[in-house]
Amino acid sequence: MGIGAFSQVVSKVCDFETIKRVSKRLPNQQEKERCAGFIFGIIFQVELGAGVIAASISTCSGSLNVPANCAANIGAFTGGLGVLLQSTLVYDANCLNKGKTPMDIIDAEERRS
Repeated sequence: MGIGAFSQVVSKVCDFETIKRVSKRLPNQQEKERCAGFIFGIIFQVELGAGVIAASISTCSGSLNVPANCAANIGAFTGGLGVLLQSTLVYDANCLNKGKTPMDIIDAEERRS
């Protein structure tokens, strides 16, 4: 999924005005988390692109380009954090979809063991 695909989904999922107009209610927590998860997807794609460009500059230069190497590493680190945040939001939204919180699932796992 690229930036364009994420942007298309965000334009639909994050359209809170339509939710208010059609459903006659404010957006709920699950809808907000779903929107935030897709926004983190866009941020991750941008960071991934920046990291690839910086890594290319560092790799293709005749000698070690320390600033480009540093930029690539920072891009990889922040991109990893973006994936973690997106995964956490999507996990939480899926649990809420089933009427459970993450703590409910952890408690159920502990009772099984």
